[in-house]
Amino acid sequence: RVEGGVDLQSCLDSLAGGSGEVREEPPPRVEGGELGRELVFGRALWCLSKSLAARTSPELAATATVLELFAKDGGGSTLLVADGLFRGRRQQGPVREGQMAHRPLLVTFEAQIERALAAKTTLHGHLRAHHGAPDEAVRIVDVRAGLVDAAVADVRAATKKDAASLRQAIREASVRGEGAVALVVAGAPHHLHPELEDDLSLGVVACQALIAAGGGALGLLVLDPSSPTVETLLLLRHCRPRYVMVHNTNLEHHSGWVARLLLEGGPSAGRYRYTPLADWRAARPGGRGPFAPVLGGTHELPGVAGDGATHRGGHSA
Repeated sequence: RVEGGVDLQSCLDSLAGGSGEVREEPPPRVEGGELGRELVFGRALWCLSKSLAARTSPELAATATVLELFAKDGGGSTLLVADGLFRGRRQQGPVREGQMAHRPLLVTFEAQIERALAAKTTLHGHLRAHHGAPDEAVRIVDVRAGLVDAAVADVRAATKKDAASLRQAIREASVRGEGAVALVVAGAPHHLHPELEDDLSLGVVACQALIAAGGGALGLLVLDPSSPTVETLLLLRHCRPRYVMVHNTNLEHHSGWVARLLLEGGPSAGRYRYTPLADWRAARPGGRGPFAPVLGGTHELPGVAGDGATHRGGHSA
């Protein structure tokens, strides 16, 4: 348990016994080999999302916002987060004066429009069936205008248009109301264009809009990319998330280096920057890092192993 934070262990204990079998109020079952409730990481992701959405303290209510990279077809981590937010919001009960004024909000990116549409269908089908969610609970915003080969001025203008559309979509999705909202962004979180400003990166735009909508730091940043994505540092700088969950931390060319960097407080002399996080227990020598580990562990899937989570602050479970 972290002071002022979420007691993940209690939630995990309520879900599973010593054998790992889910006992009560289970997260949704995920089909197709995606990250699911069978893994501690999947259950922890659901528990954290649910706890963030259930907040009633004015100081902590602003953290019910989640940014995820990437949605794929809406299963796996995306579905776990969305379901957790809806359950937590329901647990909170009717919004009263002085409580959280904005709805819990998930923003998840998917660059391929076909997958983004599939993600919307997957999420809406589940949330309607299990939570009675209306059509407007899952929304899609198409911000692919800047993904073109054109003159820099034209790309900048198109990207600015995309950024404005994304800000408006997040602002409209977060207004006071019942339930939660999942916003599927058909577009890329990083523009990867050396001549464009960093604040035109749509991931950064999403961070800033989520912070403005919630009135506080981003609640959770979920990372499981298939490349090192140094642009993630931009998101950390602008989002200042309270929690970061990183999957596949021990795999080459994933985001394990981000978890290691957060825990160790910076790069280590003589070490390759993108070295993955081999052992989360030994990743914080001297306590230099601004984050403390809340959860860590390993699991086995075909060709995949390793997970971890970090919490912003100086205390750990």
